[in-house]
Amino acid sequence: MALLHFTFGPVQGFVAQARRTRDLWAGSYLLSYLAGCAMKALEDESRAKSYKDKVIIFPDVENDPLYQAIKRGRLSGKNDLAAEVGSLPNRFKAIVPADIDGKVCAKAVKKKWDDIAQAVKQELARVLGAASLDKINDDMWCRQIDHHWDCAWVISDDDSALDVRKNLRNHHTPPELGEKCTVCGERQELSGKGLGTKESRDAMRDWWNDLRTQLRTIKRATLFDVKQGERLCAVCLVKRAFVFPFISEQQQVIGWKVPVNYPSTSYLAAVDWIIRVFEECRDQSVLGRVHNFVQAAEDAKVWFSERATIIKGIEEAAASVPALAIKVEVTSDAGRKRNVPLWEAFAGLDGDAFFKSAIENEKEFEVEEVPGTLGERRKKLVEALKLLEDALPAKFGQSRKATPFYALLLMDGDNMGKLLSTCKDKKEQENISNALGQFTDWVPDIVKGCNGQLIYAGGDDVFALLPLDKAIECARCCRERYIEAFKNEADFVAEHKATISAAIEYAHMQTALGVVVKDAHRLLDEVAKDGCGRDGLACRVWKRGGPMLTWALPWEFALAVQDISTGTLPDEIKWRFQDESNNPSQFSSKFFYKLGELFELPPAKMSEQEQIDLLAAEYLANRELDWKDIEESKKPVEAKKRVERLLALCREQRRKADEGKITYEPGKIRNDGALLVRFLSQKGWNDEHR
Repeated sequence: MALLHFTFGPVQGFVAQARRTRDLWAGSYLLSYLAGCAMKALEDESRAKSYKDKVIIFPDVENDPLYQAIKRGRLSGKNDLAAEVGSLPNRFKAIVPADIDGKVCAKAVKKKWDDIAQAVKQELARVLGAASLDKINDDMWCRQIDHHWDCAWVISDDDSALDVRKNLRNHHTPPELGEKCTVCGERQELSGKGLGTKESRDAMRDWWNDLRTQLRTIKRATLFDVKQGERLCAVCLVKRAFVFPFISEQQQVIGWKVPVNYPSTSYLAAVDWIIRVFEECRDQSVLGRVHNFVQAAEDAKVWFSERATIIKGIEEAAASVPALAIKVEVTSDAGRKRNVPLWEAFAGLDGDAFFKSAIENEKEFEVEEVPGTLGERRKKLVEALKLLEDALPAKFGQSRKATPFYALLLMDGDNMGKLLSTCKDKKEQENISNALGQFTDWVPDIVKGCNGQLIYAGGDDVFALLPLDKAIECARCCRERYIEAFKNEADFVAEHKATISAAIEYAHMQTALGVVVKDAHRLLDEVAKDGCGRDGLACRVWKRGGPMLTWALPWEFALAVQDISTGTLPDEIKWRFQDESNNPSQFSSKFFYKLGELFELPPAKMSEQEQIDLLAAEYLANRELDWKDIEESKKPVEAKKRVERLLALCREQRRKADEGKITYEPGKIRNDGALLVRFLSQKGWNDEHR
């Protein structure tokens, strides 16, 4: 018998090269699916050699829904999670007969990838033929598809041997000429016509426009979902198109239906607002304006593209208002008329429809206009949205408009390779694998409970998209379950070693998705892990101009709350600075900005108590404060309490592990923590919508 370690990539680049959330999900799902095919091939080969023991020892595949579906060649039922979420990592460990090596896995990955790509290519050829367009160059297609995956494996008892092998890079992709794909920016676009001259770029643009027109003509506008100005390479086209049922259901492709739609970043940003709209529909004036907005959207033929992605919390909110069940007629993407409940007609619209700035963007937001009307339908849609916003009652901490920010959450177990390498025997490794399997089982419900959308959950990794308000709570719940899973299945692992770090990117919906994903990985590795010393939570805010602030603390400090029953330190600070005044505008006061100047004072020249006294004096001098029921004599005490807790949020901490003991190194004080709380309180509105 031999211990085989296998991996393949690229990983982060393949997933992060995405212009929309479906690209993001598709890249993650394909990686997981191909990993499962490699595992199955290895298991089949081992069984053929009469090996009867467990083959894949990490990760736990016996209870993994995706792996079991791959083994069966089909789903177990309609709601099988295997169709929705990738759950298998691109790296695994197996015990196999001595005469088997990783070539079995590498061949399986490349064979399945070729089958999927070929199915997409055949559909593309059919569309091109119908449009009388030039076919794509076969050499270009093969160059991009055949040289994409880099597989590596070793036979060794040393878990670090695979990392050494990966450093011996012998996989080189061929050079790419001409105009590049607008998604990845690396490979040549498929028309092959863009060669650097104006004439060739015009020919390239015409080819893609003609393809897009043909897709709309055959009522399959979402087939390749090619928007104006987009051009794709072979790899990005496969990610974009394999999801459609007539492709994915083929046995040589996936073998079952996978999600065709995925909620957009604008839709995820609007989720909480949509829920609020439905809750206010008990008021007939709000209900009427929802109906008016749906009619304006129908007249403009706004895509009914989110119908298949409606978040659980939205459906639950709609169910509480019977009047939202009234049926209305809408036009689906394929041009078919459908009668659906009013709530679905509203919540199923393209996420951009809930934002005035997006509707007014003629290049990105398509509206079917009556010739010669000078954009009347677009104007009416904007007016209908404003009327609906104005109908919402003014409430503390809630804007009448949807926030343009969503959250991207990445989580990763700390030192997992080291943890596995220190196991005493095979049984301990299996116990860790079982703990990770249990954690993976719990994650989907946690994300759904936070009105989010799960991209990937496998082993010690979590990747999800969420509304702005729910991201930190989702990360907290996931960490709690991660620790619980180890207590249940691998209690021999010390609690301070069974830890998981989290990175949250709060991004404006117009920020390039691929940029946010890549930065999230840096935030996780460099700040939550290296900066906090593992077991950390890191948050970064991306506005349209780029990253604006970064805050991080080890989880132990982030969870050290006072006077509130649950939540995190940002939750406590938000509560403390709003509980009396009930005035969210105070988060935009000069006090929070002046913190930056005050924190620049050399710490050696001021004691902690002096810092508290100084900040409390500045806080008391803030004329925007409304202390309400607090007596004059008690204001200084309350001010110092608030400032003391604010300093706990803003003081950097680094976790140090030394011979099993955990200590912390306090660092400088930065006001990014205070600005993060302000941002979360205002949901970005003060800066983005003046």
